[in-house]
Amino acid sequence: MNNRQFVDQLRGLSQLAIDATVGVTDVVEAMHGTIAAASMPLGAGRQQTQGVTRLVYSTIRGTTRLIGITLNRGLRLAADPAGMDTRTPAWQAALNGVFGDHLVRTDNPLALPMRLIEERHTNHGRSDLLAVHGLCLNETSWDHEGHNHARYLSESFDHKLYYLRYNTGLSLGANGESLDRLLETAWYPEADPRPLDILAHSMGGLVVRSAMACAVRNGHHWVNQVRRVVCLGTPHRGAALEKLGHWVDQLLNVSPYSAPVGRLGRVRSAGITDLRHGLPALPEDANLAGRFFAVAGSRDGAHGSRSMRGDGLVSVASALGFPRARTQQMIARGVGHFDLLSDSSVRRQLAHWIGGRQPDGENQALE
Repeated sequence: MNNRQFVDQLRGLSQLAIDATVGVTDVVEAMHGTIAAASMPLGAGRQQTQGVTRLVYSTIRGTTRLIGITLNRGLRLAADPAGMDTRTPAWQAALNGVFGDHLVRTDNPLALPMRLIEERHTNHGRSDLLAVHGLCLNETSWDHEGHNHARYLSESFDHKLYYLRYNTGLSLGANGESLDRLLETAWYPEADPRPLDILAHSMGGLVVRSAMACAVRNGHHWVNQVRRVVCLGTPHRGAALEKLGHWVDQLLNVSPYSAPVGRLGRVRSAGITDLRHGLPALPEDANLAGRFFAVAGSRDGAHGSRSMRGDGLVSVASALGFPRARTQQMIARGVGHFDLLSDSSVRRQLAHWIGGRQPDGENQALE
């Protein structure tokens, strides 16, 4: 990491700390106002203080923001103009997943721009492979337990490998539009177009679906080169944990005493809240579904159906919600959400779908 990257990270973290301090001040003032007004246990309460007390809270917020502006300007002056290191730390990717839309709105340097990263020393065959990571992750997440599905497929079937890095805290629609533009302008060549296979984990599958739907609407050409999209643990019909988080939000809002605390839960990003419903069926999906394949993880080791509990984060029914053809679906039994990235049965199924090799073992495509 060079000095410029280090200083930018300090700027971003300090800016986020200032935002958090102001936000906590708002919550404390709201609770103070509600208690001072002796509100009823249920219903709406007074969320602001009055008079001198309100002036004190306003002064705290103003002073905090002033400190943040001064610190940010000082760190800008200290930055080295040398080129940036292209590597992104895991903590920054996780931060983008939780606060990514806020980072963009506040022009925070920690916000990750979308970009394609070419894997060095891989094949340069006649087709390409794009690996799209999931929520709070980055391109390094594909290296899991000593294995990398994307690199394995690239080396085995003569693909040129690209990784997508993106801000997982932005909405599915925003990331879909950005990916559509990126692939049309930065990847799709004007002559001699190359076939493209896509491997997506978790949220990544929803971003790809959104991008392909955008491409159909915009008349973009890259989508015509897509042969197969394989989704690993993608919550096509939504993720249960985000649905639970939304329910808790509604419960906290019942009382004016707990409502201010509920604000803390609602700071999660648009990307996370989008997972509550997944991605609904789009008109464009009818022309795209035949290219999609889905792998669902299930911690239940025994044979069963879609009623199995899923991989711990995504249910089997949600992961297999798109596409619908059973020959394009697989249940990996005894496999958790992140273990899908390294499981040997999943690797064999990927070799079958991407490279035409017949899978073996018990965990294979549904008959």
